[in-house]
Amino acid sequence: MAKAMTDALSQAVAQVEGILEAHVPLVSIPGEENPRQKLVIGVQRASDIPQIAEKLMGKLNLLPPDQAIEMIPFEASLMPSIVRSVNCKIYERVKRSWWKVW
Repeated sequence: MAKAMTDALSQAVAQVEGILEAHVPLVSIPGEENPRQKLVIGVQRASDIPQIAEKLMGKLNLLPPDQAIEMIPFEASLMPSIVRSVNCKIYERVKRSWWKVW
């Protein structure tokens, strides 16, 4: 995937509150001919996925049709370890210490 595309995805993800991490691994799904890169996001609570996905898809709809990417959401604590192990992270929310909030 071109750096310009990963930068655009990273910026779109950063604008959506609730996304803790994002990766773009090459994924092989049964029934698809070739592996393709997917946008895998991790959120804090699974119950937030519908709202977060809707906001993010609104931003991703700005991409040209030939550069569309599918999204696979997970609760961050349930993200498959293989996604993190293939070194394809494009975004991680900065964690703030509770004593540095002010």
